Amino acid sequence: MPLRRFTLLVAGAAVLLSAQQLVAQAQGSPVSPTMGSWKGIVHWRISHEAAIGQSMRHLSGTVAAAPSATRAGELRVAIKLLSNDYVGAEFLWSIAPGRCFSGSEPLIQPARLRGLPITDDGVAELEVDSPFMLQAESAYHFNVYLYGAQETNVVACAELRYERRR
Repeated sequence: MPLRRFTLLVAGAAVLLSAQQLVAQAQGSPVSPTMGSWKGIVHWRISHEAAIGQSMRHLSGTVAAAPSATRAGELRVAIKLLSNDYVGAEFLWSIAPGRCFSGSEPLIQPARLRGLPITDDGVAELEVDSPFMLQAESAYHFNVYLYGAQETNVVACAELRYERRR
């Protein structure tokens, strides 16, 4: 009889752990070292030109986010922006759920993140660990802001594509 109870106890514990793992997968888990990465290409928001009454300017770049190798539960975000039209400007940035220009709130307010100053050679680069909590397979986008951190200040965006770890 004691062996049978032990077997039932072990089987019950295994079912409970499996159920907890399924729930965590369904809800999305916090950043883990086994998680894949998110990548995107930054595109200029053309309609922004008319809103601020400026002649056509150009901004492009890339963004990538993957689990940090040094800070558990955080993402290492690598950003590179190129623009000869904004030398000396400092852009703000953030990541938000959904697709570009959907109006969704940033996961972290841009003012709480390090800025992206454009150098004299037209480049802004930043690689930083950030406490973004992204869920695998969910849709996110990367916003670039100029002259403020409201939705109307978004001048460029990148759809972030999730890539499973190989």
